[in-house]
Amino acid sequence: MAASGGHWSKGAGGAVFVDRTSPYRITQSSSGQFWVSNKTRRDSAGSSVTVMTASSREEAERWVAAQAKGERTRRRHKEAERRQMMMDDIRQGFYRNIPLSMIADGSLRRTLARLRKQGEDV
Repeated sequence: MAASGGHWSKGAGGAVFVDRTSPYRITQSSSGQFWVSNKTRRDSAGSSVTVMTASSREEAERWVAAQAKGERTRRRHKEAERRQMMMDDIRQGFYRNIPLSMIADGSLRRTLARLRKQGEDV
């Protein structure tokens, strides 16, 4: 779990896995189980919600790492979809008569500048 940047911290309630970038927190119960709770989700009483229990620390860390990997993949797919929509708009000529200085989106402006420099009519 070192790849995620988290660390184990000893506190009054026992060892707790702390990772500022992740919404998940791993704590060990008195029975030896490891609880993974989501710091951002709360129940009606205001306590963080336990999302899974594991019999070992490694199992809990693997689950948290898998959740982080899934989130990165979703973010990457969302960004690729946004870029694809931008290219579709460019190909349809939506920005043909608009000067680059009027376009606020830096990524779109750079893409249009590159395509116009290559001689494309966009």
